[in-house]
Order: sequence, then structure tokens, then C-alpha cells
Amino acid sequence: MGDPRVIPITDLDISGSGNRFIDSITETDMVYFLLNVGNGDAQLLMLPFRDGRRDLVVVDVGRFKVMRELIASLQQGGFISEPVEIDIAIATHPHRDHIAGMGSLLDFCKVHEFWDAGFDTGKPTYWEMRDKAEAVSRVCEPTSGYERLLKNVNFTVLAPSIALKHQFDSRGIEENNSSIVLMVEYPYIPTVQRQGERTPLHRRRGARLLLGADAQTASWAHVESDFPASKTRASRGAGETRQRREVDYLDADVLKVPHHGSKHGVNLEFVERVGPKYSLVSCAEGGGVHRFPHAIAQEILREARHRTAARGGDRPGDHKLGIHYTSDYIIDVSGAKLPLGSVAIVVGLGRNQLSVWRLGDGNAAGGLSDLGRAVKVK
Repeated sequence: MGDPRVIPITDLDISGSGNRFIDSITETDMVYFLLNVGNGDAQLLMLPFRDGRRDLVVVDVGRFKVMRELIASLQQGGFISEPVEIDIAIATHPHRDHIAGMGSLLDFCKVHEFWDAGFDTGKPTYWEMRDKAEAVSRVCEPTSGYERLLKNVNFTVLAPSIALKHQFDSRGIEENNSSIVLMVEYPYIPTVQRQGERTPLHRRRGARLLLGADAQTASWAHVESDFPASKTRASRGAGETRQRREVDYLDADVLKVPHHGSKHGVNLEFVERVGPKYSLVSCAEGGGVHRFPHAIAQEILREARHRTAARGGDRPGDHKLGIHYTSDYIIDVSGAKLPLGSVAIVVGLGRNQLSVWRLGDGNAAGGLSDLGRAVKVK
């Protein structure tokens, strides 16, 4: 295990008063939350305000208590109204650290659509969740290439591939490799530049978040095959030759690192292709039984952002490289260790309008009941 490094308090913006995090969110912002649930996953996407409300998408609920606290705090902030409605709830795969609280979420609020990988473990936790979902929601088992547009936020399923899906009934597929992997893009604005009928379609890419669930090597191999790397090519339109570079399907600004920073979830070539500005790891303080995050996975994330393998030299701290762990902490002026906990990414309309906030929750901090503790990373 590689321990996350202490973040100096001087690298956090603690100036100002009031609830700076809540006050910073505008109607056109999308906010992504990676919650502090130890070696598990719980994620919430709060979409921009449109048509009188903000759509909500939940991706895994490792611990319902933490998700409920966040929803309550967002209600207090005026972002979510009663009754609480979840537009899409996604159980990425059937491991308990991802779905233990999903049944409680289905009891707690109206869920319009439920996505599940469809990997039948035969375990009570999975079937209780599935039975509840089928009773209250439209159920979908998406595979790679499936797209869902919620207003101007696009969700593309990168995994599981159809080939892996067809093998779920065999014993050869590990449950982590059944994970639903998502690419979330905001704003999603396909445009056509018309200069004659033969002018090609140009896509203006918004900010992208790649949510890796617990996908491992076998799944990522299918993803890279289904979504091959793009190449620059020439095309002729409107009487002249144009150079056009296709947007790489896996290019992303934010990577939710697969499987809590497991050595089986990432390789250097993959992370370099994604090219994330921010890499987020959901992991427990002390690493838990599996000792996450693994040191080799951390080194891969660092090398992808700041290469030293060939030339040597020192690197900045992980947070300076955009790598954040839910187990991060700071040391205050008294020497006390304070958890930084959950991560929030505020995504504005511009591709480069991303800001990182740490919500300051942990056992000693009292959970997510007070978002006024949130601090912005410089």
C-alpha cells in the first residue's frame, strides 16, 4: 500500500466566510460528488438547473447514510426539493461495497430509471436490490456504446462490452469486470459548421468524467478495442482540404480511478491515453484488508502526469498532480490530523471551468451534515 501524502493547509483556500462551496455553485454548473465511504463507492451527479429542477444521477451506494446526509445538505442549500427524485440510479456491479445502500435509496426516494450490469451473483443483497428496482423503476442492463442524454449532459456506457456480457453466465468472468463504466460529458453540444453540403460534422467536446467503477484489465482491454484511439485524418469539403482531428472517446478531464486504486485496475498506457487533469481514488484510511491504494497504481497515476521514469527527478505532491484520495488529510496548526474526505468537482460551461473541493467529512468531522466545512483546492 502507498499512503496518500499529507496535503499542506497552505494549498487549500480557507479564506472567506459562510458556505463558500454552496455559494459557488451556479445554475449552469454540474457537480460531481465522490463520497468518503472507505473502500467502496458512492457517487452523485447533480446536473445543471433546467426546466425547474436539477436532475440527479446516483452511481453506486456503498453506504446509504452518507448519501442521505449529502442529499439532505443539498436540500438545505436549495438545490433539491421534496419529494426527492433520482432520475437514474446505477449499480455498477454486484459487490456489496458498491450496492449495500442501494436498496435503502430505492426505499427512500422515487427512482425513475435503474441501471444494473445484470451479473447474477445469487446473493441476497443483489436480489433484494433487483426486486425493489423492478417494482419501482424502469430497469436497464446497458452495454458498451449505449448512450443516454439528460438535457445537455450525455452518459455513454464504455463497459461492460457485449462480448463480456455474453459470458456472465460462465465462471470465467470476475465480478469486477462486469462493471458499468461511464463517460459523462457536459455540456454536450454537437454542432454542424455549414459551408457546403459536404462539410463534415465537427464535435465540440465538453468536460468529461470517466467513472471507472471496479473495472479491471479484461474489461479495459474490451473498452480500448470498442473505442479505439483516434487519428488525425484529412477530409475534403466545400472545395478545399481540411485537417480534422477526431476527439478520442477515452479522453477525459476527470478519472474516477477504477477499483480503489488497485494494481489490477490501471496501466500506464491507459492512463496516458485518458490524460486526466484530476484522478480521484475512493479508499479507506489505512488501506483496509486489500491495502488500497496499491503503490504501483499510485506510481502509474503520477508517471502519467509527471514523467520521471526516463529522466529521474522528484515530483510534486499528489494533490499538485491532480490526484486526490478520499482518505486524504491535513495537519492543522495544533498538529491535529483532520480528514478531507469526500471530493466534489464543480463543472462549469467551459471545458476548463473545473474546481476541486474537499468536503471535510470523516468520523471525527461528523459526516456531510455541514457543507460549510468544504475547502477549495488551490
